[in-house]
Amino acid sequence: DYNNLEDYTEKLSKLLKNDFVRFCDLIMKSDLKRFRQLVTVLGYLINTYRDPTNPRAVIFCDESISDTPQGGSGKGLILKSIAKMRLTTSISGKNFDPANQFCFAGFKDNSNILVIDDIVKNFDFENLFFYMTEGLVIRKLHQNPIMLDGANFPKMALTTNYTVLGSSSSHERRKIEIELHNYFSNEHKPV
Repeated sequence: DYNNLEDYTEKLSKLLKNDFVRFCDLIMKSDLKRFRQLVTVLGYLINTYRDPTNPRAVIFCDESISDTPQGGSGKGLILKSIAKMRLTTSISGKNFDPANQFCFAGFKDNSNILVIDDIVKNFDFENLFFYMTEGLVIRKLHQNPIMLDGANFPKMALTTNYTVLGSSSSHERRKIEIELHNYFSNEHKPV
């Protein structure tokens, strides 16, 4: 909470000496509004409170979308940083099928955050609506199902190199999209 933009800018310039803060600034194109959006989302994911009446999925995507996505913008690093503070389970988005009853079998039932990493082109975000509002049923072979709902339900984060389809009010109230500037790439990697 700062009284004005100048206070915020002065504080940010001091913080930019920190590698992680500098990384976040670069992937947000050194734009204060975007930087504040990222910091807010990181705070949301790190906080253990989850409002069951307002389920959201944070979607990290590249600012520049094309038919041949480049990736390497820092989406994975952001989620690895969160995993240093909260127990996170990552599931591959390449073969994630919400219709498969065992799609969450790899989920650790005490995780705070479920990451579906690198979702495919034309991923139907609507397939997650039920899980976001009603909860997850974790089915593993030869074990009793575990139901996670309400306060026990993990927050969700997705990464993608593509646009997540859907613009209805149902879609909009369930997602928070964070576009990462392509400062980093395959040739220009963060240290």
